[in-house]
Amino acid sequence: MIRKKTKIIPPDGGWGNLVVLGVTLAIGTGIAPLQVLFSIIFGNFLSEIGDGPSSVATVTSVFAMCFTFTGVLANPLIQRFPLRTISLFGTMLFMSGAVLNIFVTKTWHLIVTFGILSGMGIGIVLPCVLTSFNSYFNKRRAFMNSLAHLGLCPLYIALPVCFQYSLENYGFRGTVAILCAFEANMFIAAIVLSPVEKHAQKEYELVTVAVNGKNIEKETKTNDGDLEKTENETQLSVENTENETKVHDENLENEPKVNDENTGIEIKVFDESSKLTEDTNNSIINPRENEIAPNNDQSGIWQQIIHMFDLTLLHEWKFINLVIGMAMFFYLDLNFLTLSPMFLIRRGFDPKQVAWCVTSAGIGDFVGRFVLTAFSKYIRFKYWYIYFAGSLITFICRNVFLIEMSQKLMLGLFFVTGFGRSLILTPIPILFTERYSIERFPAAWGLYSVTCGFTNIFLGAFIGSIADYFKNDTYTMHTFTIISSVLITTWFIQAYLENRPKKQ
Repeated sequence: MIRKKTKIIPPDGGWGNLVVLGVTLAIGTGIAPLQVLFSIIFGNFLSEIGDGPSSVATVTSVFAMCFTFTGVLANPLIQRFPLRTISLFGTMLFMSGAVLNIFVTKTWHLIVTFGILSGMGIGIVLPCVLTSFNSYFNKRRAFMNSLAHLGLCPLYIALPVCFQYSLENYGFRGTVAILCAFEANMFIAAIVLSPVEKHAQKEYELVTVAVNGKNIEKETKTNDGDLEKTENETQLSVENTENETKVHDENLENEPKVNDENTGIEIKVFDESSKLTEDTNNSIINPRENEIAPNNDQSGIWQQIIHMFDLTLLHEWKFINLVIGMAMFFYLDLNFLTLSPMFLIRRGFDPKQVAWCVTSAGIGDFVGRFVLTAFSKYIRFKYWYIYFAGSLITFICRNVFLIEMSQKLMLGLFFVTGFGRSLILTPIPILFTERYSIERFPAAWGLYSVTCGFTNIFLGAFIGSIADYFKNDTYTMHTFTIISSVLITTWFIQAYLENRPKKQ
């Protein structure tokens, strides 16, 4: 009998370069408006209708919640539908909110359009884009990921200036319409998600099993013509062997297996009527091994849920430690950059000085992404340690921030903070692929997104209670320090356990 295995080799370029562009456009059109444009465009509008800064926080929180909790749907959707189909659906959902933003008149309108519709849309699109990106690259994955994030820096620098100019010349409605046209670039990010099988090289491996169980012969061909020739020759050999020996199987549905002691390869023996069977389970794009699909007739609802969302990841304490740490560090970093301008004003800095500090952080972010891109071009390293280093840098900077200092020193501190922030944000899309197969990336991303959602709820309420009770910025920053120190300690322990010398 013959078993044909197909292995997909990522092209590490070609059409994958367009997928890299898709990553930049998806993040730049879906996340950037929340980070750098929402307050500029919608802040004055909300003030004019009688709502204060709390309404801004409400809308952005709803967006973040819908974005994070929708991410958990990525794994079951990707198991059933093509990436491009899912992304186009998410893009249409996102754009429906973007179009309706032009006609909002009240805060709750904005909560529905920007918060719910756009938040759910980007929550569906982003996991698909990142999954496609990871499938197109192997050796160059780290470099291309850094390059995609480096392309975001010009957007973050140019968008606030451009849309401030638009507000002054075209008014609120005109600016929102321009924002809608800009966000339509997400369609490009969805369209370029072509299946990697169309652009990758396929390597076929034919495994011939003698029906008497004696020997296993293997041949590997990368050319389809050679493959057909090999198939014909191997089939003749099998037909001659079948004339001498017959395989009796009382239950063909169980597909008995033959194990070769020398090679350790487990091979299925199929019915004689099936001369050639194709198996893609060992594909690099679909490499989940040693996993048994649930039998719907015998497993319960809970087992189906575990399989659908790949909850077996939660059995690993390293995954839990990684996901919780990433979610909390991301939340603390985002809130520090949001609250630090207000802290500086309370400490006597004027608005222009505060603006320069924020700009210095942006420059540091750009330098960090550029350095990471340059190093990843020639040096291969684990991105988990890069993320760890960035978390440690931002942890130190938040503690130094409490010290009174001049504007020049504060500019340097924000530059270093921005540099450390780039080491946190850039590695996120490929952190999971360093430890798990590409097929498990959507599930890992979904669990990470849900963790971020719960972190925003509980950690936000806890830190908000501390700030309201003490009414002192120093205590709020100390809360950041305590939480970060616990996370860094657990990551130090994990790094030690992973790198300690093994006993002989």
